[in-house]
Amino acid sequence: MAIIVGTNAYVTVAQYEEYALLRNIDVLYATITSDIILSADFIETYYSFKGEALDEAQAMSLPTDRVTIADITKAALKAVEMQQAGLLTLNLASVATGTIEST
Repeated sequence: MAIIVGTNAYVTVAQYEEYALLRNIDVLYATITSDIILSADFIETYYSFKGEALDEAQAMSLPTDRVTIADITKAALKAVEMQQAGLLTLNLASVATGTIEST
């Protein structure tokens, strides 16, 4: 699946590569696309933003008339880092059995 900022992601692979390089973080290329999308899903699920959507048909919560996608780039990149490390989302199969483990 392609990453499209504003449709299914808040950052690009290139943005994450630069972020990771500056922090000496290894990029897990096998999962980077899904990790970027899953991190955006996490943000969409657990956060709300001030303002009204600029287009009621837009796919994601941002942009609004008060918050742009650029305003959350640093947090979105951190979310990707956490997803790559297995710290952002839970393994739902483990939750179903009562044993919570990171993915």
